[in-house]
Amino acid sequence: MKIAVVGAGPIGSLLSLRLLQKNKEVVVFEEDEEPGIPAHCAGVVSLKTLRIYDLSFSQRFILNRFRGAYIFLPGGHVLHVARREYVACVIDRVSFDRELSFLAEKKGAALMLGTRVEDLLLNRSKVLVKTGKRDFCVDKVYLCEGLSRTLTKKLASLKHRPLVGVNIDLEASTSFPEDHVCVFISKKVSDRLFAWLIPLNGGLVRLGLAASSNVAKRLSYVIKYATAKGLIDSLRKISESAGLVNVDGPLPRFSFLGDRVIVVGDAAGQNKPTTGGGLYYGGLGALLASQTTSGRDYEKAWWSVCGRDIKFMSIFRRVLDNLSDRDLEEMLKRIDLEELSQLFSFRADFDRQSLVMRSLMDYLARQPLGSLLLILKSLIVSLLA
Repeated sequence: MKIAVVGAGPIGSLLSLRLLQKNKEVVVFEEDEEPGIPAHCAGVVSLKTLRIYDLSFSQRFILNRFRGAYIFLPGGHVLHVARREYVACVIDRVSFDRELSFLAEKKGAALMLGTRVEDLLLNRSKVLVKTGKRDFCVDKVYLCEGLSRTLTKKLASLKHRPLVGVNIDLEASTSFPEDHVCVFISKKVSDRLFAWLIPLNGGLVRLGLAASSNVAKRLSYVIKYATAKGLIDSLRKISESAGLVNVDGPLPRFSFLGDRVIVVGDAAGQNKPTTGGGLYYGGLGALLASQTTSGRDYEKAWWSVCGRDIKFMSIFRRVLDNLSDRDLEEMLKRIDLEELSQLFSFRADFDRQSLVMRSLMDYLARQPLGSLLLILKSLIVSLLA
C-alpha cells in the first residue's frame, strides 16, 4: 500500500515513522527546501509530549526546562504557579523537525523536499497527487500541512482565521528564575491569547505573542512592559520568526474524498484552544491515524481520547475571549490569589486541562456572587456568539 504524507513537520514525520513500522510504502512531500525552516512556534512543550515522539530522541533538543510560571494579569496582579519537578521545556524546533524528518527518511520514507502539492484528485480507487514537478498515484493521503491548510481548505469549510504569532530571540539578562516562564494576559497584549517570555540558554530569551491584529504594535508594548517591570534588561535582537496559531478547535471531520484523504495535526485543528499548542494533540492524532484503518474510526478514536479536554478548553477559551480587562480585574479583586496559585500548582496538567478547569469551576463557585455573575455573563455571550 502506497501512502503520501503532505508535510514533513513533526506530525507528518511521526505519522510516517508509524506507517513504516506497518510496512507501508511512504512518500513525504515538503514544500520547503529544508524541514523546520522557517521556524513557526515558540517551542514550549510538556515533557509528557516528548514521550510521544520518543523521549530518548527528543531530549537532545531541549534548550531549557521549566517547573513554574509567573502570570501577569490586568490590574497589576501576578499569579505564581510552580511545581517541585520539571513539567515543561523549550526545544530547538528547527533541529527537532529536521532530525525527525531525516529519521523517517532513514527508516525508509521517500522525502521529497522543495515539492509543493498543488491538488489531490480521485482516480478510481487511487488518489492522484499533483505537484509542480510530476504527478504521483497513491492509495491514501495524510494531510499534515499545518495551518497553511492549502489543500485542507479545498476539502473542508474553514470558519475561523488563525491568529498571527511572532517570536523574537533576544540577548538579555533576566531577573526571574531560569526554570520559570512569564505569561502576560491582557487585551492590550492579545485580543485572543497572551504573550510569553521564555528563558532559553546562553543568555538568550524568547519573547512573543499571538493575536488577530496589530501584532507588531502589541509586541512593542510587551517589550516595554517587560523592561519596565525589570524582567529583562540589556536587549539585543538576535532573530525573529512568525507563524499561525489556531485556538478555535478541531475541524468537524478529518476524513475526505471517500476516506482516501485524512487530515492530521494543525491542519485538522488538533491544537489546545487555551494555548494554540499542537504537538501533543496532533501527535496523538498521528499515532491514532496510523493505528486505524478508516477515517471514521480515526475520528472516533481521536475524540474518545482527546474530546473531553478539548471541549473544556474550548469553553474556557470562549469565556476568556469575552472577558474584558476590567471584568478580569474586578474578578481578581474578589479572589484569593494565593489559594488560586496553589490550585493551579497542584492540579494543573500542561496538556490534559479538564481536571484543573473543573477544580477552577468548583473554586469559583465558592467565591462572592460578583465574580460568578461576571463569568456567567461571559459564558452566555460566548455560547450565543
